[in-house]
Amino acid sequence: MAIDQDGNTHHALRHPRKDLLERLNARTADRMFVNRGGRTYHVGYVIGDRWLTLYEVMPLRREVRVPEPASRMASMAQNVRERISVNEV
Repeated sequence: MAIDQDGNTHHALRHPRKDLLERLNARTADRMFVNRGGRTYHVGYVIGDRWLTLYEVMPLRREVRVPEPASRMASMAQNVRERISVNEV
């Protein structure tokens, strides 16, 4: 994925440089770099008047603990009972 300085996005870039050149109808691309913490990183391309920053899109996969349905239902029922008893007082 690439995002330019105006926020326009370009998705499904199998070969980023080649694909962006084709989409933007250009022949050349200059590499764009950033310096952070004393190191230099290639972060995208300058194509014509577009400054395109590249991003790697990955699916989100975080392991979580899901409570058992029975205990979750019991917990919800307890919350309802507590709300009813508070409202009755």
